[in-house]
Amino acid sequence: MMTRDEVFKYVKSSDFEVERHFGPKIYAGKLTDETYDKLIEMSEKVRGNVDYDFRNKLAGNLSEEYNLFQYNDDKYKSVFEEIRVHCALYDTCAKEGLAEAYEHSLRIMKLESIWVNFQKPFEWNPEHNHSGDISFVIYLKTPNDMDAEREHETQKGNSPTAGSISFGYGEDSIYNSTSLNIEPKERDIIVFPHWLRHQVYPFTTDVERWSVAGNAYTQPIDFDNYRGES
Repeated sequence: MMTRDEVFKYVKSSDFEVERHFGPKIYAGKLTDETYDKLIEMSEKVRGNVDYDFRNKLAGNLSEEYNLFQYNDDKYKSVFEEIRVHCALYDTCAKEGLAEAYEHSLRIMKLESIWVNFQKPFEWNPEHNHSGDISFVIYLKTPNDMDAEREHETQKGNSPTAGSISFGYGEDSIYNSTSLNIEPKERDIIVFPHWLRHQVYPFTTDVERWSVAGNAYTQPIDFDNYRGES
C-alpha cells in the first residue's frame, strides 16, 4: 500500500493541471492504479445493495447511485487519502498559494460525501451544484465510443455533447467563454468549487459509464489544541 507521501510524490510528478477557463479554476489529474482498482472493488461490492441507494440525495436522473462513505475504513483508507491529496492540491493552487501551503490544506481537508454512479444509455445529470467547499468526480469506466456517438442522428447539430460533462459560469458576452465540455477518460479526476454549476449529458451507446463523485470541505483548525497532526 502506498503511503500518503508516496501518493503525493506520484500526483505531484504526474500530469495534473489546474486550469482557469472562465473564472473558477478546474483541476484535472489522474488516479494511481492502486486507488483506481480499489474504487472499482468498492463499486462492485456496493452495487445492488438497497441499504446504500443514494438517489434521493442526488440530482441525477440515473437508475443506480450508491453511497460509498461506509468504506472509509482501514482497508480503503488509502483511497480516501489520495482523494484528499488531489483536493488539497486544488485548494492550494486555486488560491494561488505557495507550495508550503499544501500541507496545511491537506491537514484541514475532510471528505463530506462520496458515491458511485452507474450511468446507462439515455440517463443524465441535470444542471446542479454541490455542498461542501470542493467537489470532485472520478471516472472508472468510460467505454463510450465517442466517434460512434458523433454519428448518431442526435449529434448532427453544432453543439454535439453526448457523454460529456459540462461546466458553466458567467453571462454570455462577446469575448467571454461561459462553458466547458469535457469528454472524460478512465482514471481522470476533476476537482472544482462546489458552487460551480455542471451537468452530464446522456449518451446513446449501449454501455455503462462508472463514475465516483463527492464533496470535501476545509475544516478550521482549533489552534488552542493544535499539535500539527495530519
